[in-house]
Amino acid sequence: MTTSENDLANTEVKGPGSMGRRVSTAVFGGLVSLFALFTTHALPVAVLAVLVAVVGFAELVRIAGLEDRPLAAVLIGLLCYVLPVSVAWSTPPGTWYFWATLWLAYAVGCLGVLQGLRRGYSAPMAAAWLGAPLATVYVTHQQTPLGTGQFAANLALLLLVPLWIGDTMALLIGRKFGRHKLAPAISPSKTWEGAIANFMTCILTAVALGALLRVAPYASFMVGAISGVLGQLGDLAQSALKRVTGLKDSGAALPGHGGVLDRLDSFLLSSVPCATVLWLSDPSMFHVKLWP
Repeated sequence: MTTSENDLANTEVKGPGSMGRRVSTAVFGGLVSLFALFTTHALPVAVLAVLVAVVGFAELVRIAGLEDRPLAAVLIGLLCYVLPVSVAWSTPPGTWYFWATLWLAYAVGCLGVLQGLRRGYSAPMAAAWLGAPLATVYVTHQQTPLGTGQFAANLALLLLVPLWIGDTMALLIGRKFGRHKLAPAISPSKTWEGAIANFMTCILTAVALGALLRVAPYASFMVGAISGVLGQLGDLAQSALKRVTGLKDSGAALPGHGGVLDRLDSFLLSSVPCATVLWLSDPSMFHVKLWP
């Protein structure tokens, strides 16, 4: 789950009750996510991914204004999900055609988001913005275990943890020291001070975590830099989508936080490039499929 400075502003207006809901949801969601990520069996990650896919796509349909065209939305959405996830499920580790499929879905998803900003008919293609990252999580979780047994670390942590800590630092620094607006027309509460803190924290976290996960230092640095830039751009893209459609939140699935897309916006844009860097730096890390 991710957070933004704008969310903090909304929390302050809503009062202590809202803050309690936010903290409870964040703690519960964080524990569930970490349990799924550290479990070597794929079922917990698969279940979590299905929930994210279903709820997230429903939010995309709402944002795109396609509630009156459910068949077209579902058909295009299923194609965008099924293609990358099926390839991730069935392909041998580290094959070029998996990464080609992943990048195709990623590009289609980005195009769908751009169309969604204009409320275009191809907005359901933004589902690939969910499908490609979900496939990435499956691959990094199942093909990069760093131990045996019921629980083990894997490279999926490197795609998520820097974003979590970077967003938290952006909140703290932006709230206390933020003076210069980053993108006032899109997200008025974001500041350059918070953005710089986010970027630097992502790099430091990725480098430190990469050392524990036995990743080459240059690859960890690149993952941190990509997370610090694309993660914040993903957050801004989600804010722009909501602003175009006049929505405050993408949904209400997470009490005190809004929708699934509000929490995953940073990850959706950064995950595929970051995972590709990890694969290119050392393809041998993608070495085994634990399940099925």
